[in-house]
Amino acid sequence: MIVFCHGGGWVICDLDSHDRLSREMAVATGAIVVSVDYRRAPEHRFPAAAEDAYAVLGWVAEHAAEVGGDPRPHRGGR
Repeated sequence: MIVFCHGGGWVICDLDSHDRLSREMAVATGAIVVSVDYRRAPEHRFPAAAEDAYAVLGWVAEHAAEVGGDPRPHRGGR
C-alpha cells in the first residue's frame, strides 16, 4: 500500500489535482494507493496537515487487511 500526500507544500493542490497521478501510481505499481486529503494552510496552521497525514498512516496500518492490503511491514521492493 502507498500512502500518498499530494504536492503543494501543505498549502495548494488537493485530491482532485493529483487524482490522475494517484491512479497512475496504482496501475504502475499494482499497489493500493491511499491519497491523503489533508487540511491546508493558511486556514489550518502547521502541524495540521502533518497530523492528518500521520493519522492516515496509522489508519492504513490498522486497517490494511480490510481494504485488501498486506498489513505486514515491507522493506524495499514490492
